Amino acid sequence: MRQLKFDKFFKEIEEEPLSIWKKREDIPNYIIDYFNKYPVRVAYDTVKYYCPYCFKELTDDYCNNCHQKFNKDIYFYISDIKDIKNYRYSDLIFTFDVINDEVVLYVIKRLTTYNNPNISIPYYTNNYEVYRAFHITNRGIKDLLYNNIEMTYKEMHQRLQQTEEIYILGYDLIDDEESYYLYVDNLDKLKNTIYKYTKLWELKDYLKDNKVNILNIIFAPFYNQDFEFLIKNKLYNMAFSPFYLEKFNNNLKKLFKDNKEFIVKNNLDYYEFKALELIKCQDLDAIKIVANNIELVKDIIKIVNVDFVKIKDMINEEELYEYFDYINMARKLGFNLKDKNVLYPKDFIKEHNKLYKQMVLINEPNIDKNIKKIAKKLTVNKYEDKNYVIYPAPSLESLIEEGSMQNNCVRTYASLYSQNKVQIYFMREKSNVNKSFVTIEVKNNKIVQAKIKNNELPSQAIENILKSWEKTLKKKD
Repeated sequence: MRQLKFDKFFKEIEEEPLSIWKKREDIPNYIIDYFNKYPVRVAYDTVKYYCPYCFKELTDDYCNNCHQKFNKDIYFYISDIKDIKNYRYSDLIFTFDVINDEVVLYVIKRLTTYNNPNISIPYYTNNYEVYRAFHITNRGIKDLLYNNIEMTYKEMHQRLQQTEEIYILGYDLIDDEESYYLYVDNLDKLKNTIYKYTKLWELKDYLKDNKVNILNIIFAPFYNQDFEFLIKNKLYNMAFSPFYLEKFNNNLKKLFKDNKEFIVKNNLDYYEFKALELIKCQDLDAIKIVANNIELVKDIIKIVNVDFVKIKDMINEEELYEYFDYINMARKLGFNLKDKNVLYPKDFIKEHNKLYKQMVLINEPNIDKNIKKIAKKLTVNKYEDKNYVIYPAPSLESLIEEGSMQNNCVRTYASLYSQNKVQIYFMREKSNVNKSFVTIEVKNNKIVQAKIKNNELPSQAIENILKSWEKTLKKKD
């Protein structure tokens, strides 16, 4: 226990402050050694990966300039390699320390520097600092390096329900995009602290091998009475997903009781548990699809209660939004939503496209005629070489089919295209002209976007062809 003492004015009695790490020299060597085992993060612009030292593009996982190998799974985003000097980045490690049975959570930071004489961009060094230190109590969390402001778990819970984000004095503790590491070899120290009932030390391998949001460890054990119950049942995935947002109510308790063997056997996480609550079936594949699309599934269920095992066998997960679109259109067109042939069509994509075309033609009867007229004029911009052909989208139906094949929303451009406000072109490989390859949007004789399947960017070679073709475009009013 810390001693009570007078403040510096000898007026008030205050508690003796914790003696914490403050300088680089205070950080134990085993933490630094642990830190050095992990690779630095590479830069990533959604298409290419770059060396974190020289920022040359990586060949596979290798930098030909620095002659180093990297793990591309560990990265930070950039918007443009030209602006890399504007980005600051660092790696962080969290570690617990125990001082007289009181728990301190440290954030250790690997520093970057701008002192490279050859490039005015940050690069990694082997310098470290004690970035933050938090005192963990059974009431809340205190910042020890700054002004000791405490945030209670009740306040955290209120913020989580509103924003699903927690900032403690400007530091985000719930950012799933960051790559945080937790040093776990010292978890035994927690046995005589406020964590004594949580069994965290038994989760060493899980915490080391899984990306765990640090807020789960400092919040859930004290605020959510079900945390200990989940750990005892070895439901680690649920304990360390956003389960702290709600406690077991009677409905959830009954759901767990009725499905306990299935839930425990498959170690369901929070979202999978909520999926089980929504669709009430023990098909793991169906549950995983629903878990990845909770809000979308809720929207589908509002229209009609469907069997997601049949849905899973009928469509890919990427087509789930298309199914919601299909059901919504069927409802608007007055289809019988109790008819199994309507709910589970044999050729879903074909039926979806048929309904979409029907809906568009109801709203704009002349749209197909206008698209064909525009396409005829735009044939002046047709491109062809020995490998590829580029031509204007010839009809409303072609736009709908392109969207289905490419898994994109090009069909929603039909109205704009029919009014010549944008132009849509298809790039196809001559070896397979009936299969979509690149979807192109043009406006004011400039390519606005060009995407392959799933809205991915085409290769550099294809982009070069498109840039050359763009220079030849003729404006047609």
